[in-house]
Amino acid sequence: MADRFDVVFVCAGNICRSPMAEAFFRRAMAEGRTAPRRVSSAGLIAEHDDRAIAETLHAARKAGVDLTSHRARRFDAAQIPDRALVLVMEPGQRDAVIAAGVPAARVWLLGDLAPGAATIADPEYGTEAVFDHCASRIRDCVEGLVRCLGAGPKHAPAPRPVRAQGDHRLATAAL
Repeated sequence: MADRFDVVFVCAGNICRSPMAEAFFRRAMAEGRTAPRRVSSAGLIAEHDDRAIAETLHAARKAGVDLTSHRARRFDAAQIPDRALVLVMEPGQRDAVIAAGVPAARVWLLGDLAPGAATIADPEYGTEAVFDHCASRIRDCVEGLVRCLGAGPKHAPAPRPVRAQGDHRLATAAL
């Protein structure tokens, strides 16, 4: 099995959560903690070319990543490669991505990859503390993803098989 596959982070508008997740994952790749691969983000209701909102930019900068060049793009299942792992922030987003045609085994809740709630709530309209908490939560979950991918398909943990709706070992083996 080749372990090269794309990673796509998906949220609602692609202006808060998914761009932060993409940036944290890119940082892990730059640091050599996970294999190089194509990584992107998209939003189910994104307006093409929107920028990350100011609160997201600020929280991301405090967390050590820069989103100033980020431009939103709308999720399109037809543009998701056959060998892509799609990570969503909420169960409803998982359902929407699967309904759009991405196989369920390749759609994971990012929140299942670290302790805490499975849902990573949208911080939009929240306080600075809400954005900072969201950035911290996403960073922790991306670190969980890096550990999971680094373990290889035969050893990748299924952090929460009840909430994850599937065994991550099977999902990575299928990529």
